[in-house]
Amino acid sequence: MTMGSEDQFKIAANKIKNANRLLVLGHINPDGDAISAVNAIALIAQSFNRQIDAFCINKKDEPFSFLPFTNKISNSFSGKLSDYDVVVVVDCGALSRTGIQDLIEEELKKTSSTRPFFIEFDHHPQVHAWADLEIRQPELSATCEVIYRFCKSQKIKFDRDLADSILTGILTDTGNFFYPNTSSETITIASKMMEFGARFAKISSWLKNNQDLLTIKLWGLALENLRFNPKYGFAFSVLTREDLKTAMMAAGHQDAVLRNDFSQILHSDLFGDIAGFLSNISGAKAVMLLRQDAPGKLKGGLRTSSSDIDISLLARQLGGGGHAKASGFELAGDLEKADEGWRVV
Repeated sequence: MTMGSEDQFKIAANKIKNANRLLVLGHINPDGDAISAVNAIALIAQSFNRQIDAFCINKKDEPFSFLPFTNKISNSFSGKLSDYDVVVVVDCGALSRTGIQDLIEEELKKTSSTRPFFIEFDHHPQVHAWADLEIRQPELSATCEVIYRFCKSQKIKFDRDLADSILTGILTDTGNFFYPNTSSETITIASKMMEFGARFAKISSWLKNNQDLLTIKLWGLALENLRFNPKYGFAFSVLTREDLKTAMMAAGHQDAVLRNDFSQILHSDLFGDIAGFLSNISGAKAVMLLRQDAPGKLKGGLRTSSSDIDISLLARQLGGGGHAKASGFELAGDLEKADEGWRVV
């Protein structure tokens, strides 16, 4: 469904208000923006006295237990989508990241009157259109920033719990305003959330002190492999297949390594955070993080903090795309160690 944002927001609000039973879900291995967005939509639905269920597959109990609805978010889904009037999907980027793509596609084959109405809130670039109502704003830093615009448009009242949720999503996806996706509007929204009682210091401290072991291991390996080309002002790092296996084994994901299935554990948001951090290296005009999730297949993330560089131009040359400051691509090949670094073979 294509229309202006205000019209989309109005339809979404009416669907949520009138749903007898609502399901809210975020992506597999949810990050802070996904968990916070699920919290925010659940709190909005609660304010309308709606019945809500929520899940994110592989959700961890920490570090977002301080958000009010997190303990009610299941880490799996065993119900039937047909039991719901409305299904709200947040921050998934692609339908596959819901973890229930097959179930959703089966529902979408039915007539609209016999299945749930699907709403998507997201800030990732579109992979393909599938929802009945797609509210997608890729220029924003976080899905929670999209939800803030929704709340403001529909005059939904902010309280501390809702403000905490929106601020947590923004802080997570901007690295506490450290990444180049932070805009002046992002800062303004964060300030408004603090006016409504959001606990900036507590949230920042909680996020900083509750990083999981896999994240720390991957950050360490990315920093160890970091290289810088002063001639072009270009920094890059790689995470080989063996690097990913090493980090997953150390973090207790031996089963996934033995199954040779990294997709359920590793997700693009995690690598985007690493690339965003690396983009702040002094003297670096741009940065690339290249990783090998599967044999013969490479994924790259490109970031820049430079105001005069559009990194998406390079991404498109490599068969990908994205935004001026954050883009990505995929390549066929494998990473091989070379004298001065790595090469794609």
